[in-house]
This record gives sequence, C-alpha cells and structure tokens, in this order.
Amino acid sequence: MSKIRIEPNKVFIDPVNQQFTKKQVYKLLFGQLIGLVILTMIAFGLLSEVIAYSAGLAGLISWIPSAYFAWRVFGVGGVSNPKLVVRQFFRGALEKFIISISLFALVMLWVRPLHFSVFLMSYVVCMIGIPFSTMLFGRRFGNT
Repeated sequence: MSKIRIEPNKVFIDPVNQQFTKKQVYKLLFGQLIGLVILTMIAFGLLSEVIAYSAGLAGLISWIPSAYFAWRVFGVGGVSNPKLVVRQFFRGALEKFIISISLFALVMLWVRPLHFSVFLMSYVVCMIGIPFSTMLFGRRFGNT
C-alpha cells in the first residue's frame, strides 16, 4: 500500500510514490501531446486518413481528461493544504471519468467513418502508456 505525503508545491501522483512538481507534470503532459501529434502524423503518412484520425482522437480522449485532472489537482489552490489536495484529487478523478465517458460517447456518435478497432486499441495503448511515461519521466528527474 502506498503512502501519501504532501509537501509544498509537490504531491505524489502515481502508484510508485513518485513525486512531481507542477512544472514537471505540465512538461509530461506537453510531451505526451507532442508524441500524440507525431504518431498521428506518421499514421496519416503511412496508413490512411481514417486510421490516423481514429488513433488521434483516441489519444486526445486519453490526454484531455489527464490534462484536466492535472489542472484540477495542481492548478486550483496550490498543493500546500493537504485537505484541499485530497478533495481536489477525488473531485478531479470523478470529473476525469465523466469527461472520458462523454468524449468517448461523442466520438462514437458523431465521427463517421471511424475505424473502431484502431480507435479502441489506441485508447487502450494510451491508457497503458500513462504509468510508463510517469515512471520514465520520474527517472529522468531523479524521482525514483
């Protein structure tokens, strides 16, 4: 079981107790967005337009709620008050879930044509990639 410790301008945000500052979290999110754009452009060049935007939309559906969650935890009121951090953490997690479901439903209803298997597989890969990118990012900044 992981311990939760809150220090000024830092909070533990993943299951391996890595600690990130607000600036590091935003750099991580920016890096994920750049990776998403590059991979979507590669898919567009090598495969097809439908496959590329299906994968790109799945990546955005993974990235947008994560960015919102980071803003909710770090952007509202800072991280110096432990009770506020915990409240923002749970509120952000619930809102992240609602945003994810809403975006998923909107894409399923409005985007035609959609390569569903690529869309679903890309979403799963992005969700699996989040913990790996935080571990790699933490090693880069000496947080492990």
